[in-house]
Amino acid sequence: MTWHLNAGVKKKRPRPIRQVRTIKAFIALVKTDLGYNDEGKREFHDKASGILYSLAQALGYTADQFEVRHNQGGIAVSGEITLHSDTLYVQLSQTCLGPNYGFMWRTCSGRKDYTGHANQWAKWDELLDVDKLAEKMKAAVARINPPYVEPFTL
Repeated sequence: MTWHLNAGVKKKRPRPIRQVRTIKAFIALVKTDLGYNDEGKREFHDKASGILYSLAQALGYTADQFEVRHNQGGIAVSGEITLHSDTLYVQLSQTCLGPNYGFMWRTCSGRKDYTGHANQWAKWDELLDVDKLAEKMKAAVARINPPYVEPFTL
């Protein structure tokens, strides 16, 4: 697993965030304008990383089964933080669709798959129960990649 910050500069892996109070503060932050707000953008990236690590735990991933990457973006945008595994791509960012639209996730076919399958959107409040969100995402992965079953032979 790697932790990317811009041009490959590695930092210590953040601690997973599961406290409801902290996640609520993150949701309030993401609903503010992070463009031209260096401090808010930095806080957004830090907390988003911890939340994505919590999601990775809830998904049952081990450290080598996923990456969390950062793209700081330009001064006028929030940038994005992405959890990418062999079967799932989750991206937290502010979109031009407005703060209430939520965040994007999709199933994918490997870590080199940057376009994946159909985009899906989750409301920010779904981060308050990462276990439930993880179950929803696991169900989508299972529909795309069903488990192998031995063929029945006579």
